[in-house]
Amino acid sequence: MTARQKQRAKVAYTGLFLSAVKAAKDAHMLVLDEIVDAVAAGLIDRAVFANNINILKNNIEIVMTGHNPVQQFIDFADYVTDMSKIKHPYDENLPARRGIEF
Repeated sequence: MTARQKQRAKVAYTGLFLSAVKAAKDAHMLVLDEIVDAVAAGLIDRAVFANNINILKNNIEIVMTGHNPVQQFIDFADYVTDMSKIKHPYDENLPARRGIEF
C-alpha cells in the first residue's frame, strides 16, 4: 500500500471497528475476525482498540482472531487458541474469495 492508501484504509477500518463496538453494546458477543492483524498492521490504532475493548470486555464475550497476538491482546481475552493450517484452498492455487478470505 502507498502511504495514502494505508491512511484511507486506516480511516475505513477504524470506522468499521467503532461501528462494531457501538453495535455490540446491545449484544452478548462480539466477533472481530482478523482484528489482531489489522491492529498489528497499523490499520486500527492500538490505543483506540485497547480503550474500546476495555469498555466492552466485562459486559460481553469478545472473540478476536489473527496471527501472533501481542501480550496485551492475550490479556484482554478469556480464551486463547493457537490454530495452525493443515489444509487450505491456497494449497490448490485457488485465489482469495470475497466473503471467505477477505
